[in-house]
Amino acid sequence: MAVTQQDGTPPVGAQPMGMLSERTPPVDHPPGALVNLDAHTQAGLVGAEFVVGRHRLADAACTEGALFTDESIAALLDDYPSELLFALTMGTDPERMEENERLDHAGITGHELLTAVRKGRIWCNITNVDRVDSRFRALTDRLYGEITEQAPGFASTETHATLLVSSPGAMVYFHVDGPPSFLWHVRGHKRVWVYPALDQSVLPRALLEDVFAGARQEYVPYRNEFDQLAMVHDLMPGEVAMWPQNAPHRVANLGDLNVSLVTDHYTRAARRRARVYTANRFLRVKAHVPQRWLGTSPTSLGAGAKVAVHQLGQRLHLDDKTSKAHPRPTRRVDPDSEIGMSAVSPNVTR
Repeated sequence: MAVTQQDGTPPVGAQPMGMLSERTPPVDHPPGALVNLDAHTQAGLVGAEFVVGRHRLADAACTEGALFTDESIAALLDDYPSELLFALTMGTDPERMEENERLDHAGITGHELLTAVRKGRIWCNITNVDRVDSRFRALTDRLYGEITEQAPGFASTETHATLLVSSPGAMVYFHVDGPPSFLWHVRGHKRVWVYPALDQSVLPRALLEDVFAGARQEYVPYRNEFDQLAMVHDLMPGEVAMWPQNAPHRVANLGDLNVSLVTDHYTRAARRRARVYTANRFLRVKAHVPQRWLGTSPTSLGAGAKVAVHQLGQRLHLDDKTSKAHPRPTRRVDPDSEIGMSAVSPNVTR
C-alpha cells in the first residue's frame, strides 16, 4: 500500500484527509504466512519507497502474537539486562528535542514498568530483544524469510530487533537511523511522519555522516515546516511500515498504549552506503577534505579508496570520534506516581 503525501500536520488524534481512501482493504495472507505484501508493496520495498504491508502478529489466533501481551512483556522485562533497556520521557512539542530525557529504571519490575507506561509519557526501547530471547530471534528470522520470498530482489545480510512499549500520549522526536528499518505494529494506534531520504533541506549530510559514524545520537534538528514534505500514515495493528534507508521520521501515539516490534537490517547496498558516509566523515573531520569533494555514491570509482583510507585510519587509531553519551537521568520510573515518574533523589548515586 502506498502512502499519500499530506500538506501540513493534522492535530494528533484527528484523521488526515484522504487517509481512509488510501487504506487498502485487508487481504488474505498466504497460507501459514505471517507477512502479506501485495504487489505494490513488494515493488515499493525494492524500489525504496515508503510503503505499508500487513502481518498477522496482531491476530488473536496467531501463536507468535502471545509475545506481545502484557503478561509476556512483563515477564521478559523482569530479567532483562538493564543496559539494554531504555526508558525515555518527552515533552509535547516535536521541535523541542531537548525535552527528550532518559529515565532511571533500576529495580523496577516488568509489571511496575507497564503500570508507569500506562500513566505517563514514557517510551521504552527494549533493545537487542532478538539476542536476549530466542523466541524473538526465531520470529525475526521468519519475518525476513517471508519478506525475501514475497519481494524478489530484497535480500538482507543481517537483522536486529527492538521491542517498543509506549504510553498513550508518547512520541518519538524527529530522527534518522543508519540501517533500513521496518515497524511492525501490534497494539494501539500511532501516526508516522516519514520525510524524504537524503534531502539536505531536512537533514544536512554532515549530520547523517555523524549518525553513521556513531558520533551523535540519531535525533536531529526539526522544524514544523518540514511536515510539508512528509508522508503521513496512521498505523493500525497488523500493519508494517517500511521506509527507505535514512528517511528521517517521527512518531506520535494516538491515545492508547502501543506495542510494536521494530527491526533493522542491512542489505549489501545499505552496508556500502554506511561505509561511504562513515569514510566521508573521517576524511572531512580528520583530513579536512572539503565536503564538496566527497561524493556519496557507493558505486563510484573513488568509493572503495575512501573506505580503504578510513579502515587504515581505524587500524592506526586515528578515528577517535567523540562517542555519543546519555546524560545522567534526573527522573526515574515510578509506578506509584500519577504521571509514572518522579524525581531522582539527589542523595542516590546510580
